[in-house]
Amino acid sequence: GVAMLDIGGGTSDLALYQNGSIRHTMVLPIAGNHFTNDLAIGLRTTISDALRLKHEYGLVTSEVMIADEILEADSVHGGDKQFVQTSQLLRILQPRAQEIFELVHREI
Repeated sequence: GVAMLDIGGGTSDLALYQNGSIRHTMVLPIAGNHFTNDLAIGLRTTISDALRLKHEYGLVTSEVMIADEILEADSVHGGDKQFVQTSQLLRILQPRAQEIFELVHREI
């Protein structure tokens, strides 16, 4: 069989296929917005900048990280800018991805 996980903005949808047919589905209440909020809180940046960083640099495994880049991000304390590393994004995003995969694993 095959499992397909669609991580949307508000929910993640799991579909399990076997012999060409859907055998089981599940909706998880954890999705992309949670990753964005985690970044905003962890980096003390705005939601819009957290979303940008997630889309442009977000990783959940270090196996694909080429180099630890330094990125510029808005600060929640007004117009100040701050510098963050891609490894910081990984440390924030990876536990949320692990949480989703553990829930999927339990469901399967």
